Amino acid sequence: MVSEICSGSIRPFIGIDTQRYEIDDKALFAVIVPAGCALNDRPGSNVRRSGSTQRKLSSDDRMRLAQRRGRARFLWFDEQIVPGNGVRTLDDALWERFLSIEGANDPRTALTKLSLLVRIEANALRATVAEVLLCTRNREKWLPKVRITATKYRRRTRTTEKIDSHDMIGPLYRQIRESVNYCIRDISVASRKVSMRVETPQHRATALLESIFNAVDHRDYSMQGSKIRLSMFENRFELQS
Repeated sequence: MVSEICSGSIRPFIGIDTQRYEIDDKALFAVIVPAGCALNDRPGSNVRRSGSTQRKLSSDDRMRLAQRRGRARFLWFDEQIVPGNGVRTLDDALWERFLSIEGANDPRTALTKLSLLVRIEANALRATVAEVLLCTRNREKWLPKVRITATKYRRRTRTTEKIDSHDMIGPLYRQIRESVNYCIRDISVASRKVSMRVETPQHRATALLESIFNAVDHRDYSMQGSKIRLSMFENRFELQS
């Protein structure tokens, strides 16, 4: 019912996220409404809701709102701002690797040129989706479903017994590294003797690395709730992005 109201009775359309909880044996239904930049019309004026009051938008307010709407429409998703995130939430050891020696002298400007930071009104800096994915250790706070879920099966289909399952979280480089290590930890290794022992692993680490890297690189991060699934079978591995 709530979803129908938001899609059919509200203009412009509001894309909500709903979740169900149970706290102290009581049911709780949460409706999460993301921040938007649409201009809502009322007879004679445009207003902004602030607590229990409504404030009329000035011409400057309307212009900034239109600019944000245009920016969100024409930017890649990874260049869009993550609300509530700024310079202080980033890990220095993670973003420093992206800067040249020259950029290290003025890191904020350098990160802005890389589209990892965006300068908004009043010269405030906000982190983009790309910055959060690459340079924030507790990324799950803002992008909770961006992870790789790896599962090992005993035989060749998903109907067989699961041997192990693990979620790779954190910055993207860590997810890739942990996924490769997860795959090669238990893979079969054939061996033969010529003049010396020669081992041939079932899957080569370089092939695993490239496959997982491509899945992380090309996934659609705008699809909330979507995650990469890595499945290990007796005779193969599969990636679903």
